[in-house]
Amino acid sequence: EGKELLGHLTAIRGYSAAMQGEMPRAIGLSRRALELLTEEDISLRSLIYYLLGGISIMGEDLRGAREALERAAQLAQAAGNIHVAVPALCTLGWLQAERGQLRGAFETYQGAMRVATARGGRALPVSAMAQDGMGALYYEWNDLQAAHQHLLEGIELAHAVRRGHIT
Repeated sequence: EGKELLGHLTAIRGYSAAMQGEMPRAIGLSRRALELLTEEDISLRSLIYYLLGGISIMGEDLRGAREALERAAQLAQAAGNIHVAVPALCTLGWLQAERGQLRGAFETYQGAMRVATARGGRALPVSAMAQDGMGALYYEWNDLQAAHQHLLEGIELAHAVRRGHIT
């Protein structure tokens, strides 16, 4: 129990270091937190990997970012945490698009939208980022009607978030 509590505290300290711009310290603390946490603490582990993915992007370690984001998405989905899974997938999709891997980005954004779909097929507000990414890809492919449709859906979903419907 003491080791797990220390893992949680170390994760918080890692996040705090990242928010203060102390990236090397944030990386060290985050990695230490992963060592301390049990494998069963998948929700927090997914959040730490998501943080490491973002830090890796800022440090231009794109391979490290991809690995961390894939792990974050995998763990978050296993934990049922769409609020980490979807942003991790969307960030991964953005990274793929930036590297010219447009088909891979398309598949990743589609995966994010599947994760962020409620029973009955209704898109949840958390999927706004995926809609935006899809819109950008369709724009790149000069399919302006599809781009427009996805971007409008993303805007509507983002408004739902602002109105407090955050799921």
